[in-house]
Amino acid sequence: MNQDLQSQIAIVTGGVRGIGLATAQHLAARGCGIILWDIDVAGFDTAGAGFRPLAALKVDVSAPETVHAAVTAAVDHCGRIDILINNAGINGPVVETAAYPPDDWERVLAVNLTGVFHCCRLVVPHMRSRGYGRIVNVASIAGKEGTPGVSAYCASKAGVIGFTKALAREVVTAGITVNAVTPVMAETAIL
Repeated sequence: MNQDLQSQIAIVTGGVRGIGLATAQHLAARGCGIILWDIDVAGFDTAGAGFRPLAALKVDVSAPETVHAAVTAAVDHCGRIDILINNAGINGPVVETAAYPPDDWERVLAVNLTGVFHCCRLVVPHMRSRGYGRIVNVASIAGKEGTPGVSAYCASKAGVIGFTKALAREVVTAGITVNAVTPVMAETAIL
């Protein structure tokens, strides 16, 4: 579908590279104003990306105070948030569960699952007040099928799927849609 998004404002987390960048490029090509959130925005190349974002902010989605500040900045700068793409994610170590470092487990879940929660928790009230919003949470086929050696990643992405279903039912009458996509392995930096 070649939908015109000329008047829409989208936040794309993890939008500087990989699936996030491709998503931002797709939305920008349809006229959408893009706000990029990433832990490393210095890596964004406007010329290479083919679009100029409205803003590119360093945001750690696992830190609620950072997300709160970024949501406030987006609303102050653009007046609204129409679309939220929760794409930021990390893989963590590839090791069997019995040897998986607990600190790495916590970090993967903090970014991949709790980060989605923080972003939605802080953006949904704004969307609800406007009676409109579109949220897409990037999960993974690993969250549906499981992949040996990356138990934290699999658990986090399965959690994103469950969270998406719950949130979608919470906002179904508020003009907000919430969906998850479950990509298979792609040649990105996360691998």
